[in-house]
Order: sequence, then C-alpha cells, then structure tokens
Amino acid sequence: MKQADLIAWFKHLEASQPKENVSNHAGLSAEAGAWLYECRAACAAALPLGHVLLREWDAPLSPTKERSSRSPDAYALFQRGVSLTTATRRLVESDRVGSLSASVRIQTESEVLETAFDLLNEGEPKLLIAAVVLAGGALEVHMRRLFELVPDVAPFKGSPSIEKYANAIDTARNDGKPVPYDSTTGKQVKAWGAARNDAAHTPDRFKMSPAEVKLLLDGIQNFLASVR
Repeated sequence: MKQADLIAWFKHLEASQPKENVSNHAGLSAEAGAWLYECRAACAAALPLGHVLLREWDAPLSPTKERSSRSPDAYALFQRGVSLTTATRRLVESDRVGSLSASVRIQTESEVLETAFDLLNEGEPKLLIAAVVLAGGALEVHMRRLFELVPDVAPFKGSPSIEKYANAIDTARNDGKPVPYDSTTGKQVKAWGAARNDAAHTPDRFKMSPAEVKLLLDGIQNFLASVR
C-alpha cells in the first residue's frame, strides 16, 4: 500500500476507536474485538515481516492474579493494541519504516532504538509502553548476537528471550568462559528485560514515568554501543 493510503487508514482507526469501557474483566465486545483485528491488519500492511511491533501483537499476555486463567484481561489486550497501532502510525507518518514494499526488511538495532526515543519524545503516556517494547526488541536482538559469540555456550530450552540469553551468558561466565560483560551488567540487562516484559505483556500495569523510560533507553543505547 502507498504511504498516503496507510496514513488514511490509521486516521480512520483512530477516529473509530470504540469509546466503551474496557477496563473490566468480562472480555472485549464484538465491536472492540473487530477494531483490534483491523488495527492488526493495518500494522501488518505497514511493517516489514518480522518487525518487533508485529511480533508483539502475537505475544501472549503474562498471567496476573487479577487476570482470568480462561481469557486475557480485556483492558490489557485493548491497551496493547492501541499502543502498538499508535506506534506503527508514527513510524509510517515519519517514513521511518523505509520502503513499505520491501517486506523482508527488518530495522537494525539503532533504527529501532531511535524510533523508541521518538515515541518517548512525543510526550504521550500511552506511547511510553511502545517505546519500552521497541527498546527491548533491540536489546533482545543484540543479546542474541552476544550469546552466539560465547564459545561452547550451553543451549536453552523454549523460546528465546533477554533473560534466557543473559542466564546462558551468566552460566558461561561461571564456567570460566570468556563473555562480553561482567555480572553487574548482567543484572542490569535482566532488569531491562523485565521492564520490557511488563510493557509488552501487562500494559495495564505499566507504571514507568517518562524519566524512567528515558533512563532505560539511555542505558540500553549505551550497552548496545559499548558491548559488542
């Protein structure tokens, strides 16, 4: 799709966002559910295959004490969809996605992190969630590269994550193998990963202030630049 058509689509979605109260635990209405599906379709049309924002659409929400074991919390699903859609719209409007027809293109770590700073600077609270998710995506890609550099590193089970990469590197350090950073830095990496998970999987409980988000983004930026 052309950039102008995508922007028009996102403006339509913003104007048609359901006004109902979705802060309860009864599940989304059919109208809200259909709106979220259309938001997901618009994001898929705008972003390259494999982009971190598309992956976050499909990531499961983490369980909480308040959340039903049978269905995710309605507000969390809705808020995540709003944040991801708004972030994608910002990328399209600023032409930061790059060539919209190059569906195999994935942003580099620096581009993703730059977008996170842009979202932070927008000054909108709901974009803080997307900024942390994006920064966490850049960190996860970087951690995978660092993990692959460790000689004879022990494999882990399950889907990759920042915490699993960090734990594997910790194990290698304890075994006396050369690793790219010390244990203190490793604890900070895990803290960033936890913040990213909170933003991605429990957006209804996201409490970070703009100053805290900036501190996180600055820290990840410095880590990406200095640890290679």
